[in-house]
Amino acid sequence: MWKNIVRIHQDENHSFLYLEENIAIVLPKYHKPSIEENTEYQEFMNKLILSYNTEF
Repeated sequence: MWKNIVRIHQDENHSFLYLEENIAIVLPKYHKPSIEENTEYQEFMNKLILSYNTEF
């Protein structure tokens, strides 16, 4: 699954997934208005990034 991800970058408000063939996916860090949903979204993104980092 991760073979197409070249790099992951985060700034204050977004997560950027850079894929092969000059494709980028931009995801907001704060996805939903409620704090609970934001926390769930941030936990998901952290797991995604952690699993990406451990595969390389």
